[in-house]
Amino acid sequence: MFQAIGHKEEGYLTGQLLIAMPSMSDARFEHGVIFIIAHDDQGAMGLLLNKPIDQFTFHDLLLQLDLKPGKATPTPPLYYGG
Repeated sequence: MFQAIGHKEEGYLTGQLLIAMPSMSDARFEHGVIFIIAHDDQGAMGLLLNKPIDQFTFHDLLLQLDLKPGKATPTPPLYYGG
């Protein structure tokens, strides 16, 4: 179970944080804090803010999204999402 913080559009969680309840037993989300990037009638996408990914870079993510990284593109760490 997650608890949403804040409120945006009725029924959708875009831009919100979800915090895992102590009873969360799924290891992927246990103690997780998830930022919801997109949520609509087509589905949802979020990033776990406290579980970094070591084998995938921000540059890789931009390329997968068909975005061309520039010379000044930052290299922040990425985190597991769902």
